[in-house]
Amino acid sequence: MFSKVIGYIFGGVQAVTPLFDLLAMGSVAATAIAILRVAYLFVRGRWPQGQRTLKHWGIGAAAYCTLAILIGAARPERSIGLGQRWCFDDWCVSVDRVSRRSAATDTLVTLDLEAYNNGGRTQRALYPWMFLRDDQGHRFEPDGTAWIADAEAPVAPHESSRFSVTFHVPMAARELDFVTGHGSGKPCRMVAALLLAGDSRCLFNKYDSIRLY
Repeated sequence: MFSKVIGYIFGGVQAVTPLFDLLAMGSVAATAIAILRVAYLFVRGRWPQGQRTLKHWGIGAAAYCTLAILIGAARPERSIGLGQRWCFDDWCVSVDRVSRRSAATDTLVTLDLEAYNNGGRTQRALYPWMFLRDDQGHRFEPDGTAWIADAEAPVAPHESSRFSVTFHVPMAARELDFVTGHGSGKPCRMVAALLLAGDSRCLFNKYDSIRLY
């Protein structure tokens, strides 16, 4: 966690604000404590106290989920610049170069990406996902799946790896943004939207992104 805070202050743009991360970890710890206490009270036959503990936990959980949703609604989308590192904890990615060439019916947009490890141990981006988005909100998926192995490749501490990803984009598409993440294999995780404060992807269709052009 300390490395997250340092990375947030001195490194690239962090995908998760450390304060929100701490809030989520605190809620998980509180839930674990509540479960253990309820189990203990029920084993000892102290049913009224166990039921009160469950009630209090339910009220707290509802309040936390409400707060997480409100933060997600208020949180604005962020636009990250070309060449700037976008960090997911200690694993960071940046777009070093954008190239375009016309195909028969669309445009091939190729991104040269750099994955960088800002931490003290080997990092990997497991179950990655990415897409391009235009000014109308249309999404364009990567061409093929070879890029997945490149994104998941281990990166040694303070080292980087480079790989390219190509997208087929309609010729009329304008103001393209690059959106990415990892851990789930897909952009939207409803559980994360309800439990992680500031995650506004599923409920509000808000995504941080790297502006390409």
